[in-house]
Amino acid sequence: MPAVTDVSHDRQKLSKNAIFALHRGDLEGAEKQISGAESIAKDLLPTVEACASLRQGSFGSACEEYAEAKIFKVRARATSPLSVWESLPNLSRQRWSRCRST
Repeated sequence: MPAVTDVSHDRQKLSKNAIFALHRGDLEGAEKQISGAESIAKDLLPTVEACASLRQGSFGSACEEYAEAKIFKVRARATSPLSVWESLPNLSRQRWSRCRST
């Protein structure tokens, strides 16, 4: 099995890509990314449970990114695109428009 750090990085990347998909309004794409992240977590769980010190670092960061993706998905389903934009104060309207058009 690959190192926990490598696999955790893959999980974090999937979660981050899910958030990007949600920014574009691609709920189906986001769900696929989140599902992939969940699959990796299930594979890693026995290893991480056996060694508690692995819960920190890259595995913990991947869990945080996954949680953000899940929360954002729930929010994106419950709100209009404008409401989602308003929940992201650091994202300019111009950048939001570019994200939505791609």
